[in-house]
Amino acid sequence: MQADLGDQLLGKAEDFLQTIRAEKSRYARDHFKIIQTMIDQYGVEAVLKGIGFCSYSRIFSANTLKDYLNHEAETSAPKAAAPVFIPDRLPVDDPKYHVTTQKRSLEIYAKVGAR
Repeated sequence: MQADLGDQLLGKAEDFLQTIRAEKSRYARDHFKIIQTMIDQYGVEAVLKGIGFCSYSRIFSANTLKDYLNHEAETSAPKAAAPVFIPDRLPVDDPKYHVTTQKRSLEIYAKVGAR
């Protein structure tokens, strides 16, 4: 299975796959299945980018690769903007929109600042 993945990844991920085989020998097959699923879901280029990230971070895990690819897919997907409601006119007849504020002379503020 490792050889098949290596061929699919154009021979660019041999170190990553060999490290998984060495460090996680008991679960290597499970990791390789996850990587195969990620290739099918996201494509070779995205998986190679994720493997580059994992290798740079010295994290040799298919689960981390999966998390990275899922995060990249979420952040790069365009989000639909919420529709903005623009009323035809403002309800100026409503008394709650007519508020009169108290006006003070500037001398009051000058006295407070002089203390």
